[in-house]
Amino acid sequence: MKVRTLADLPPIAPDPAPGRYGGVGEADASRATGFFRTLRIDGRWWLIDPEGRRFIHQGVASVRAIPTRGAREAMERNFGTQEEWARKTSGLLRRHGFNGLGGWSDETVLRPAE
Repeated sequence: MKVRTLADLPPIAPDPAPGRYGGVGEADASRATGFFRTLRIDGRWWLIDPEGRRFIHQGVASVRAIPTRGAREAMERNFGTQEEWARKTSGLLRRHGFNGLGGWSDETVLRPAE
């Protein structure tokens, strides 16, 4: 059998960077409504982000501080404040490709974080 390597494959253009809301592909003004919604495209249902991009929710369930004394002490030692924990946790999730939170997450603390 003929051996092939990655160099033998045709180049693939990289996907555009995700949008502000984590949607994939190019923004489509004709689909942009300013709200998340559903839309059927080529026989398949999609979530559409406010910019008109297709959206695949990639979230982690239960992102919250544990309410035990030991956990609170560790949070203060490692992060100082709950706001700093939220900022660093939000950045960590984004760097790993997550674009949302799942159920049981502390969105009131995480939402204001950058």
